[in-house]
Amino acid sequence: MALARQKRYELLYEACIAANSPVLLTGHHLGDQMETFVSRFFGASGVDGLSGMQPASLIRPGCPGPLFNMHSTIDHPILLLRPFLGVEKSELVRYCEDAGLSYVKDPTNVDSFFARARVRKVLASAPSVAEDIAAVQRSCTDARKLQEDSAFVLLQKTWICNEGSLCDGGRAVFDVGPFVGSTRWVVRRLMLVVLQIIARKEYPPRSGIDSLVNALLSGRLTCNFDFGGCLVQPVKKSKGSQIAITKSSTRRGVLKEMVDGF
Repeated sequence: MALARQKRYELLYEACIAANSPVLLTGHHLGDQMETFVSRFFGASGVDGLSGMQPASLIRPGCPGPLFNMHSTIDHPILLLRPFLGVEKSELVRYCEDAGLSYVKDPTNVDSFFARARVRKVLASAPSVAEDIAAVQRSCTDARKLQEDSAFVLLQKTWICNEGSLCDGGRAVFDVGPFVGSTRWVVRRLMLVVLQIIARKEYPPRSGIDSLVNALLSGRLTCNFDFGGCLVQPVKKSKGSQIAITKSSTRRGVLKEMVDGF
């Protein structure tokens, strides 16, 4: 299903480019939002996942998001809007029928073979749960915004430079000093975003990040970390006070090796 979703967005992106449209509107509704929350909850998602689908976001080939794996000679960002996230599906169906508009029914939405169809069936049997889920999503959205703002402040303190495009084989260089005394979840948020961009993944890595955060909070990196599609290592001659993050060419888990002559 994940691959089908990627291909669907790639086709929609290409259609927008062909039509010279800078905006893509989708029909995701309240039921889709509730289903997303439940699926991500059982997938142990953090505040990003539990805040649900965002009403507005930018999508671009090779960048974090549904087009992360797309290679295209066209590199224009498209504004993705989901205007119906607060609208019940029944309302949309009723509007289409009243207006004489045709619409397509996806048979997999009611096929219990798929997890999302089973989730929808459970949610339909407990409509009052939607209000509780919506409240939790609002709280997660607030928490996400706070984390993003705090991570941006830390980025301004630690960022040294980037060499080349981060989405295309470049590397980012950071000063480790300002990480000392920073709040753990802010450091974690910043690193997850950077790793996701450089690795060109739809989602940030889940494993290995805590060991890296511990090293940064200590103020000195003395080993390499290779996980989530990225290689994090001390800059030569910096004595561990600076780190460079590049896209990894390996598929190993966390690699911790003492660095000689750093």
